[in-house]
Amino acid sequence: MATGATDPRDPRAHTMTWWRSRLGALGSRGEVDGPRVEQCQRALQFHAFERKLQRAIEDGLLGREFAISIAHVAALAVVKMSEPVAAEGPRQGTPGPEAVGDDRHNGLPAAEAVAVP
Repeated sequence: MATGATDPRDPRAHTMTWWRSRLGALGSRGEVDGPRVEQCQRALQFHAFERKLQRAIEDGLLGREFAISIAHVAALAVVKMSEPVAAEGPRQGTPGPEAVGDDRHNGLPAAEAVAVP
């Protein structure tokens, strides 16, 4: 699916006020977690980030074109985060945790690792 303002998962599809209202409506019906709540929270975080970019442009800290590029990449990341995650195991060729080593040692064999507190 092409991403853009017509994609309902895209935070730019609606205003910050719309996302706040949706989150409030979900909460008023008792839905305080789940994918729709997470989508609203991510969209609100995007809009807050976008406002900070706008302030940086106004303060002369960022060029407009560069800030627009950053906002576009951030919106695409929000859309990507909204996609369902496959519940299957590791991809072919990707070692599982048992093949990597003891997780407490950052995936390194115990002799080479520094223990993480």
